[in-house]
Amino acid sequence: MNSRATVTVALSGVSEKFNRRLRTLCWESLDEGMLLFFRLRAGLEKVQQAARAISLHHPHLLANR
Repeated sequence: MNSRATVTVALSGVSEKFNRRLRTLCWESLDEGMLLFFRLRAGLEKVQQAARAISLHHPHLLANR
């Protein structure tokens, strides 16, 4: 094998490692983003439920606005 072929094989190995690492980072970022989305959605639902509970139990708060 000549030096050009050796360099090509070495670069393709590095490139494949880089591509694999990049794909892994992308999937990890997507996972973290989805977790954040669902946490925020659950928190927003709790706030909405609390707001509904306050407005149902204290209608005078809305009347005084």
